[in-house]
Amino acid sequence: MESENRHEFDVTIATFARAALRGSSRTGEIFDGEEAVRGYFTRRRARAFPDQRNELRALHHTDDAVISEFRSPRHASRTAARIPADREGAFAVR
Repeated sequence: MESENRHEFDVTIATFARAALRGSSRTGEIFDGEEAVRGYFTRRRARAFPDQRNELRALHHTDDAVISEFRSPRHASRTAARIPADREGAFAVR
């Protein structure tokens, strides 16, 4: 997650043997394969929300998955996009 915060997406993708990322449960989006994951990082993290930083809360793993729970503090680009937050201006993903 730290490499995502630094926009070092090659490092993030290299962490996994097969780059697959499931989008938020709210949208149900699935990004499957390296090209799709790289596109997600480019469009969402680097362009749409360049100042987003996530704080890892918990990390779980299974034989074929890594599941992260994180908190994303308030950032200006999310506020501009009118994405709701909690009372502290953050949102949590579980």
